[in-house]
Amino acid sequence: MPAAPPLVTRRIRLAPGLVTLFLVIMVATPVLLALVQPSGFGSAIPAPAWITIAVVEVGLLASLLSWHRLEIDDDRIRLRWFPIYDRTLPLDELTGFEPVTVRFADHGVGLRVLGGGAIALVNRGGPGVRLEFTGGRSYVVALAADAEVDAVLAAVAQQR
Repeated sequence: MPAAPPLVTRRIRLAPGLVTLFLVIMVATPVLLALVQPSGFGSAIPAPAWITIAVVEVGLLASLLSWHRLEIDDDRIRLRWFPIYDRTLPLDELTGFEPVTVRFADHGVGLRVLGGGAIALVNRGGPGVRLEFTGGRSYVVALAADAEVDAVLAAVAQQR
């Protein structure tokens, strides 16, 4: 019997309100700094400040480009948070799974380390899943809709 095709969830991008906020910050920060300097762009602010601003701008840009998703096949779960996180875990190490409601106040935004060593892949709030693995590892992943949560839970249950 052929193996079932892998379940691949939709890419979850940053919430539209956060995209707007990040774009405003990215544009406003250097413009405001340039406007408050009496002698022109870059001369009155020390170099470490500009380096810090550049690092923040790159981080915001990475967040704007980011997306995350789950991929489940016969023997593994792959968690991806583009552009920097890609983890593949064996399904036989899965010890628990449940639906959750993802909230920014509880789980943060983006790729986050939560209390107890849990990792959250959260680009927006709403329905999601918590996956627990051997060794105390756990992951919270926001998904596109309740139907996608149901599909992930069914796929994981079927493979166990």
